[in-house]
Amino acid sequence: MSERENSPRIFAVRIVLAVIVGGIIGVLIHIALHPEQVFGYRDYTIQKEQYYVEYSDQFDYWDVVTVEYPVIEGIEKELQEWINTAMYDMAMDRTRFWHLAPSREVAVFQKEHYSIFCSDVDCDIGYHSQYLASVHYAEYYAPGNPVYWTKYTERAMNVDLMTGEVYELSDVFRIDEDFIRLWMQSMNAEYEDTFSEDEETVEILLSWFRKEDEELNWRYEFHPYFYLTEEKNFVIGISLDPLLAGLTGAAPENSTYKVQIVAEKLAPYRTDSKFWEKYERSEMAGEVLPCKNKQSNLWLGGEAGTWNYWKEHS
Repeated sequence: MSERENSPRIFAVRIVLAVIVGGIIGVLIHIALHPEQVFGYRDYTIQKEQYYVEYSDQFDYWDVVTVEYPVIEGIEKELQEWINTAMYDMAMDRTRFWHLAPSREVAVFQKEHYSIFCSDVDCDIGYHSQYLASVHYAEYYAPGNPVYWTKYTERAMNVDLMTGEVYELSDVFRIDEDFIRLWMQSMNAEYEDTFSEDEETVEILLSWFRKEDEELNWRYEFHPYFYLTEEKNFVIGISLDPLLAGLTGAAPENSTYKVQIVAEKLAPYRTDSKFWEKYERSEMAGEVLPCKNKQSNLWLGGEAGTWNYWKEHS
């Protein structure tokens, strides 16, 4: 075959090679300009802040609110703003429900029964990697009166720092009877037989985790949640936060059940969520900074009046 006959083939090969090399160069340039999209974020910070109000004059009742929440800096700006808003909103969840943004029914209850609204929220970011941040909120709150209406609840947010996606428990695990049995057995092993291990209890708990309990869903909001430990184990819980119909006045009540489960035991229940790719590749990154000038809640803090009252009357 002559050199002239070979020239079209040589030309085509050169074009293909040029396209391939150009593509590789383009990818390398993109990685150089946006390394976080491949390697994640490593140098970000999460600063704990606090929403603090003590006896404002904005309402017809007193309010004492100390809500700690996280603020992330050092990731893509639009994502950063969205994630920060989402984390703040979750921190303020019960305060909005019972205080700042009440339904019509709660507003009537406020007028008839409120003397003081109190909320005390602590947040913790036990696991933060180049791809994920796992935020845990623990809250004491009291609609109306901190002596007789105090409740304890927990919730959590797991957010993808690359996309802003928030992963719920049902996104990453298959919630079925076997999952519930594992969770229930783990609870009983940790807390001395909290639940009866029978099929009726399994069905009840399954309806809680799926938010399908028709007998109780008018009295409680069901909030299944999970968060990660530094060892990448899972703390899995369910909070039954009372609605107005489920609110009772008595000694402080715990409305959440949770237990830590090692990742290996949960492997059979994994979904095909993109969470798992990020989870497997994750290692600790970023830095969590403590809240500056954190205030203690007068009614619900560590040595506050509510606990002193119940120590004397229990």
